[in-house]
Amino acid sequence: MKNQRDTFIDVFKGILILWVINIHTIVWSGDSYISDNIQQLFLLMDVPVFFFISGYLTKSSNFLSSLKKSLRQFLSLYYRYVFISLVLIIFISLGYLILKYLEITLFEIINIPVKNILFTKNHFNLNDVFSAIISMLKLRPNSEFWLYTTLGCYDYNLWYLRTYLLVLPFLGIALYVMRSFKRKFILILSPLLVFYFLWYLEINQIVHFKKTIFFGLFYLFICLLGAFYKQQELRINLRYLIFSFLLNIILIYPVFLIDNGRILIQAHKFPPSFLYLIYSLIPIHIFIILKHIWKYPRKKRIRKIVRCFEWCGQNVYPIYILQSVVCSLPIRLTTHIHNYVPNFLLYFLVLTFNLSITLLVVQQYLRFESLCMNLSNTITSIKFYNYLKK
Repeated sequence: MKNQRDTFIDVFKGILILWVINIHTIVWSGDSYISDNIQQLFLLMDVPVFFFISGYLTKSSNFLSSLKKSLRQFLSLYYRYVFISLVLIIFISLGYLILKYLEITLFEIINIPVKNILFTKNHFNLNDVFSAIISMLKLRPNSEFWLYTTLGCYDYNLWYLRTYLLVLPFLGIALYVMRSFKRKFILILSPLLVFYFLWYLEINQIVHFKKTIFFGLFYLFICLLGAFYKQQELRINLRYLIFSFLLNIILIYPVFLIDNGRILIQAHKFPPSFLYLIYSLIPIHIFIILKHIWKYPRKKRIRKIVRCFEWCGQNVYPIYILQSVVCSLPIRLTTHIHNYVPNFLLYFLVLTFNLSITLLVVQQYLRFESLCMNLSNTITSIKFYNYLKK
């Protein structure tokens, strides 16, 4: 019997991933729509709460089961990423050939380099495609093939996947240790303490560590915090959560003063710092408080909207991967027309484009993925039947 999904978590994740599209609309589809401070405030609702939810949903088990579960999830996420990326490479290659042909046939008529709509390089060859596949398999799609398309958000967006895949095996092991560890809070804080110790060494140039390690330690702490909260959820009163949330908001003021009266969430996010942790706890508090008071709506109209968010939450991973492709597309257009269209109207139009096209592409991708799975199962069944006949 399958585990019943938590509707609220699906709805919250759905809203959150759509908000990520909003953030990438501002960052990657043109950055002059709104003021800097508002852009920074948009970053309050960001990926740390995804890690918290991941820890919240992860169940502790014995050591071997934890490793097997982590390995299965790792392979599943990596496989879907590779599958989407390979499909993307095929479409980019076909698109390049088609646009190259259109440029040849239409150049004399309209005198516009059509191919430059999506590509900034005049020529691609098989070596470029091969390099694109190798860099993609390394979770670093930053070869010339990727750089000379307008898909700048694709590589940038994958920091989350790289970090999550790094955290995944350690999360299972940590939860196994937590079961028999009496002072659980010490275990939870240990990744954060190691993180800040290494961060201190990095600042003083004693040793140099890759940013991925910093991200891994920071977000492992967020995951463990989510797992710990899950264990203590029934014991924590809503009033204490509201008090903690208000205290969290108050702590943002000294951070604001430290940053000389500016909101600098983006600067504290890459790589994450202690100040970013204070910002990160805001959406985590919101998630926890809303989960306490959540009730499924009774009105049909509201339920339809909720089901849309729920679908997004259930398909959050393909949306996360594919939205980075879609959000990269409008940048060429917005750089040419932003002087002629009011900023807010341009922002609204581009956001509408990114949301609608992303959801449409994800819907078609899920159908394609399902078709491939059915085809694979059919071929396997035929081979098995032929084997039995022999």
